[in-house]
Amino acid sequence: MRRKTPGNPQAPPPQDEFDRLDLVSLSTPVEGVFYRVHGLNASTGQPYPPIHFSQRGTSRFDPKSGPGTLCLADRLAVALLEVFDDSWGAVGTPQRALTTSQLEQWWVSPVWLPQARVFDARGANLSKIGTDLQFVAGRHSTTRRWALQFARYPTLLDGLLYPSRHTTTGFNVALFQRPRFTQAVSDPALSFQVAHRPRNRHQLAFGTAIRLDAHPELYPVLTQLQVAILPFLP
Repeated sequence: MRRKTPGNPQAPPPQDEFDRLDLVSLSTPVEGVFYRVHGLNASTGQPYPPIHFSQRGTSRFDPKSGPGTLCLADRLAVALLEVFDDSWGAVGTPQRALTTSQLEQWWVSPVWLPQARVFDARGANLSKIGTDLQFVAGRHSTTRRWALQFARYPTLLDGLLYPSRHTTTGFNVALFQRPRFTQAVSDPALSFQVAHRPRNRHQLAFGTAIRLDAHPELYPVLTQLQVAILPFLP
């Protein structure tokens, strides 16, 4: 195995070697209401559906040959950091801002995640499988290879629970498209304010989408993150 070095994510071992790792003991159950930030479909004027299992091969854990990956955040601050923080500057600079047009073009939906068994990429677990925190912060082309290994692990895991590279106080779930997650249902009663369990708590569900500028948690979160709002920019 290649030596771990700063700035270079450790490549995964071959699949047969990876499959001998005891990932079951390093996994954890996760369940509850998560945040999904999704964009506006300009051609329809409506937000894109909140449930989308990506196989585009453009983000950290969505390999093109994988089953498809849905990314969820445990809180709004984490979701916003994941979407916008790569373009934000330091506090006090003009770059640390959202525009009013962005607030109108992005939406937030609550997503109910039924109990899933996921690899827990926190604590010392990354070291135990031969990698390090560059798994959540390093080159996407390498971390997608890891995701594919996890998706193909013989004792089926539902995804990955991993810390955000933008904050040490939150986490994300990269959910693999397993058969039991393919029929997501709309549940208008699902909300962020109340720990509401859907009638069928074993089914993936999503609540009503809220435009970002209307979300009740937005302004407290932006105050916490010290992010300004700028006037409309074309």
